Amino acid sequence: MHLKQMNIQLDDLYNGFEDGINLVRLLEVLSASSLGRVDARPKIRIQKIQNVNKALTYISSTGVRLENIMAEGALSLSPTFFLSPSLLCSFLFSFLF
Repeated sequence: MHLKQMNIQLDDLYNGFEDGINLVRLLEVLSASSLGRVDARPKIRIQKIQNVNKALTYISSTGVRLENIMAEGALSLSPTFFLSPSLLCSFLFSFLF
């Protein structure tokens, strides 16, 4: 399944993962498995943090080391969160190669 088939479009990497929903969906597509229930319409900060934490927990469970990466980084649109080599490169390499 592709993101397009799930009606997900990411125009901006920073804003696209802010609430965690698209991040979870991306991981589901890459891993071909379900990560479980997420809050589909998070309105408050804690709901967004829970969604991002679900994704980070899954990434960590695949053996990717997450150092200095917290869910709050996604909400504050921190470049460290999105551009971290351990988050992007390590995870993609673990599924693509």
